[in-house]
Amino acid sequence: MVFVAATAASVLIRTAPGDALTDEGTIGRMPAAVRATRRVQLGLDLPPAQQYVRRLRAYSRGDLGWSTSEERPVNEVLRERIPRTLWLMSLALAASLLMGIALGAWQGAHVGSRGDRAWSFVSLVLFSFPEFWIAIVLMLLFASWLGWFPTMGMTSDIAFESSSMRALLDRAHHLVLPWLSLTLIGTAYVARFQRAAMRDVFGAPFVQTARGKGLAEAAVRRHALRAALLPVIALGGMLVPSLFAGAVFVESIFAWPGMGLALLNATQGRDYDLVGAGIIVVSAMTVAGSFAAELLREVADPRTRRG
Repeated sequence: MVFVAATAASVLIRTAPGDALTDEGTIGRMPAAVRATRRVQLGLDLPPAQQYVRRLRAYSRGDLGWSTSEERPVNEVLRERIPRTLWLMSLALAASLLMGIALGAWQGAHVGSRGDRAWSFVSLVLFSFPEFWIAIVLMLLFASWLGWFPTMGMTSDIAFESSSMRALLDRAHHLVLPWLSLTLIGTAYVARFQRAAMRDVFGAPFVQTARGKGLAEAAVRRHALRAALLPVIALGGMLVPSLFAGAVFVESIFAWPGMGLALLNATQGRDYDLVGAGIIVVSAMTVAGSFAAELLREVADPRTRRG
């Protein structure tokens, strides 16, 4: 999957006219001799097929190329930007799963109630809006109008020691709105699936049998929740690429200096090497998320284990 995604990205980005060293690119105007030398150094003078082979050979050596938008090796860009995006995504994923499962389980146990109908409406509204729209609304409400949170960046202009508590609190303060932008939609997504799964499980024969034997309702709901977690666990693996796609726009709105913002700038500047590396990272994260979800499914339900 990673290989196919990297190949598709390499082919598709070259369908756009120009490259990073054209007048439309981020390099800007430069003397023709300098431009020609840079084109040879980056391999842009080669046919697309040869560029692709050259890129694969570099990948096999662990060399991800040179970022023309950052003017430094792609490996350095990834080492700096990926932890910031992973921190944002991991917090949003954990919160989305925890709150979504809790909310969906409660709705599934109270189907048809006023609270269930109200939360279903709220979840549908949140799920219908894209992350960038929610991010803009949160910025206008809590940053511009109320002034509770900063509008952009990862840290304040005030210098703190990186290991001090004030520095950690400052970063957490900047993290709230980007995190909330991703978490709201993720929670609504998980809650809708969890509610549907709980509703189906409550109609299963083993639940009716447990109730017929006089088992306490709390115990029945606990067993039903475990059975209803299987489709939601699989959903958790699918949330990884969705969260990254949302992070691209959320990071651009809040100027969060993560991989999403770097990838967006690289796409606009035709930074082939950084775009290709970003696609590889996202593909690897998707594969890892799917693999982790499969392992969790086997832990939750031993019947799904392979012999």
